[in-house]
Amino acid sequence: MRRILGWLMLCTAPLAAAQSDIKIIDDTNNFARPVLIVKPKFPRVIGNSSLPVKLRLRGAVTGNGTFVLAAVEPATGAEAAEAAIVEVLDKWRFRPAVGKDCIPRSSDAIVDVWFELVDGDRVVSVSSPKVNQGTAPAILPKRRTFVDAPQPVVYPNEARRFGADGFADLLFQVAPDGKVLASNVIQSNPLDSFGEAALLATRFISFSKREDGDENICISIPFQFCMESGVRVPLPACDKKRK
Repeated sequence: MRRILGWLMLCTAPLAAAQSDIKIIDDTNNFARPVLIVKPKFPRVIGNSSLPVKLRLRGAVTGNGTFVLAAVEPATGAEAAEAAIVEVLDKWRFRPAVGKDCIPRSSDAIVDVWFELVDGDRVVSVSSPKVNQGTAPAILPKRRTFVDAPQPVVYPNEARRFGADGFADLLFQVAPDGKVLASNVIQSNPLDSFGEAALLATRFISFSKREDGDENICISIPFQFCMESGVRVPLPACDKKRK
């Protein structure tokens, strides 16, 4: 019986988000951010005498969080390094930029990659993407928005089979009266089922009425899925010490 109760507690958890957990998407935070950057392997054909090698990648972070390469600078002279980068590009993941309509959108980005010697070791370094971060409004209105009518979040069966922790980030377009006009998953790692579980649990979610304006706003709520402790909002890191 104790095992059954423990399994039920792990598989379902109430959604309870405080004001500090909810982020209003505006011009100060609607730009793309890196989530997973896999470093390329250091090509053996690049000799130490030709280091350092720096390549600048110009491209875009798509609304799905992938990086689409448009151009590499310099265009010639570092073909081996470029090939090593291209080999891992499909593994890069970003939290995409979000428009005022609460829909993820594509945005231009620049990433620098260095192949160099550091204390005698051949090292690859990847910069954080340079993106247009917008500008903060002169005055940010205070928008106090709380979650009403929480629903249980079910831990995905797929993730439990693999013993996987995970993360999901959801967007909600909210009217001044607290009604949710649209919702979608902006980020779900490492499995899509984390986002699907969070979205399913919030299908009846509502927000408190606002008194500070008549415009719709976009709200982000993060979910941390931990095998040891269930689902958390906000996001303390999962304890990696497994018994």
